[in-house]
Amino acid sequence: MWVNSITLGLLLFSGVVYTKTTGQGRSRQGSQFKTISKGQKYSDNYRMYFQDDEGSILSAWHDIPLFGEDNTYNMVVEIPRFSNAKFEIHRDDLLNPIKQDIKNGTPRFIANIFPWHGHVCNYGAFPQTWENPYKEDPWTGQKGDRDPIDVCEVGPMPIPTGSVVEVRVLGILGLIDSGETDWKVIVMNKKAADLKNITNMDDLEKLYPKLAESVVKFYTIYKMPFGGVENKFAFNGEIKDPTFADEVILFTHGHWKELVMNTTFIGPINCRNTGVKASPCLIDQEIAEQEIKSYPEEGKPATIPKKVNEWKFVNLLEKQAKCEDSSSSEEDDSEESNELLIVND
Repeated sequence: MWVNSITLGLLLFSGVVYTKTTGQGRSRQGSQFKTISKGQKYSDNYRMYFQDDEGSILSAWHDIPLFGEDNTYNMVVEIPRFSNAKFEIHRDDLLNPIKQDIKNGTPRFIANIFPWHGHVCNYGAFPQTWENPYKEDPWTGQKGDRDPIDVCEVGPMPIPTGSVVEVRVLGILGLIDSGETDWKVIVMNKKAADLKNITNMDDLEKLYPKLAESVVKFYTIYKMPFGGVENKFAFNGEIKDPTFADEVILFTHGHWKELVMNTTFIGPINCRNTGVKASPCLIDQEIAEQEIKSYPEEGKPATIPKKVNEWKFVNLLEKQAKCEDSSSSEEDDSEESNELLIVND
């Protein structure tokens, strides 16, 4: 199931075939991880670091295992459903903490595209995966976007930032972002999926009609409020099945393994970790502790600009970005506008 004849050739790196049972790190449940927040939330100095149940500091990207128990994957939640702050695992910082994306010194927020508020799902990533920007994806023909593979969790409840959740894969959507491969894995947390006996997108459609359609629509238009165009997809926007998704996930896991074992990689990506024993990027706990101590203690969150709560309306009929603010331009506050950057990429 996990490695067919096609996948076998795709996952061969340095003489090692990566399967669901040969990943780095032992399988662990999400409840065995906890977080340490530093700095001021919704500002440029906020960081969220990870520890295991023994208190060892971890890289959110490299040390949390990809594989959970009972044929699940571990998802690291970055953006809770219907929230706006664009939190993400930071690929450049030591220990890859979760932090809010910053552009031109300004924290970034996701637009509220009617009828949604913020993100349509619990959004995050699979640790120990990497969409390689130097090699073409064999399914899309496009190179990767440099990040861990993205995950969209469609369970019934919002999940807080920093949660490590065991999920079941339902399918995968092949988004093409500015000529780069940007897979979106559609999942549901194990508890909800098992309770409802949801194992694939057909099961999801029967119990939650139009949910998958809504997810695809969101990813089609989420760049449009400020001049972006509709996103394009591999396979004409079809959400592929779990078996296909497993192949893609394992493929990106192989690329991650190649990355974290390769000290000759040139670029800003930070591969240092505390738990991948064979990696030349391994650091000790003392260095990890010093990194966390270098940031201020967690303080009162910064004020979120009022404009974050405005709705944006997208007209797809004209095949271009045509958006109207939910409030008139006369009501805009120029000072507030300078504090806000809505996500366009």
